[in-house]
Amino acid sequence: MKAAESPIRASAPAEGTHTFAPSYLLAMAVGALGIIVLFALTMVSLDRAGYLPPPQIANNLCVDEKLRFLRNSPVFDSPSFAPDVLAVGSSVTWRTLDGEAVERAAAGRARFFNGGFCALKVNETAFTMRYFLERYPSVREVVTILAPQDLTDCRTTDARVFDAADVDGYIYGDAWVFPLYLKYFDPFTFAKNVYILRSKDLFRWNRGFDRFGSLPMDTREINHKLVYGKLEPFDPACFDALRALAKEVQAGGRRLIVATMPMNPAWVDRYDQQHQLLPRFVELVRTALTGTSATLWDAHTALSLRREDFLDAIHIRWSAAQDFSRALVEETRLGQWGMGETRPGPTSITRN
Repeated sequence: MKAAESPIRASAPAEGTHTFAPSYLLAMAVGALGIIVLFALTMVSLDRAGYLPPPQIANNLCVDEKLRFLRNSPVFDSPSFAPDVLAVGSSVTWRTLDGEAVERAAAGRARFFNGGFCALKVNETAFTMRYFLERYPSVREVVTILAPQDLTDCRTTDARVFDAADVDGYIYGDAWVFPLYLKYFDPFTFAKNVYILRSKDLFRWNRGFDRFGSLPMDTREINHKLVYGKLEPFDPACFDALRALAKEVQAGGRRLIVATMPMNPAWVDRYDQQHQLLPRFVELVRTALTGTSATLWDAHTALSLRREDFLDAIHIRWSAAQDFSRALVEETRLGQWGMGETRPGPTSITRN
């Protein structure tokens, strides 16, 4: 007689489920910890060699380098730091305004801070302006310099340049930096940034950050490369963002000064031979600011810069930047708003 089968049978794992032995989980934890330790040791080695990139908060090396500079400069986190003038914008704002020249030309009435970054479109400029105004409410005047390239592709560009909370902790809260490296880590971008920092030749024109946050470019070399080619079509969303920025500055009881960036005559000869593009650019900016209290200075028309003053299509060497900065103060009366003078109304300054 066949023995009766036991009603209790060992059940197999359900299809699609997985079980992990404790040793496997331990191995995974040890492996992950080992990777973090290896990354930390790599960072220490790169830091000692001078090639450690900043954490990839903005995922843009030059923006992240500016954030690291602000973190490492205690003056910007000091309660006594209360600038009167805030410069915001793309690299033409970052590299064209000399704080020493601005403060001297304004006779000490314009304590200056350059909050410019690089490669910002106008909607991103509005984001960074808002960020710095919240941290420096002493600002009375906001300055931005616009190149035509700043007014393209706003519709497809995320205005948020970085996470404000992370940057607050990084710059103003003295947060431990290692978690930010982990949070924003991308191995390919990290390796690329190390390579860029090792390629010192790429930065041969940089004089380093000055005490105002500007990043001067200067050299005795003559560069014949324009770098910037044919201009992409203007984006109406950029001019909407510029108008909104002007209204926001006005609503805050501050003054906005907008200057157009002079363009390299070689670029004009190649890409604006009929001399229609840049006048149209200025007119579109003027239209966007109409109805606001912003001051527009058409520096492209007002200043006669030579090809030798430029290092590419839109960036000028520091000696020319000093002249530009002095002219900006003189033409717009920068530093006088809020010092007992009546606030200027809508103004467009053009000198032929």
